[in-house]
Amino acid sequence: MLHEFVNAALRKLGLPLEIIRARVRLYSRFETVNASSSAVADALDLHALHQISFWDALILQAARQSGCVQLLTEDLQAGAAIGGIRVVNPFEDTTRSAGPKQR
Repeated sequence: MLHEFVNAALRKLGLPLEIIRARVRLYSRFETVNASSSAVADALDLHALHQISFWDALILQAARQSGCVQLLTEDLQAGAAIGGIRVVNPFEDTTRSAGPKQR
């Protein structure tokens, strides 16, 4: 879903347009998932069932549609399994819960 990258690149990262365009060209070489009407309907179901934003549900549905089993995001609850997709926060410090460090 290239539009999600462009939105984040513009609003959150503040990247210049020429860099965004170059990355879109690069990312378009990869498999992408279109937001078909059935994907939108399935995302609505995920939204209602799991009480998550529609946009997060659409990303999850795209992940399901492409066969992913894990989604890296900081926007959903880490460790949750939503629609068969395991949510992983790539920024979470997993060493905190590992107990005291041994020397």
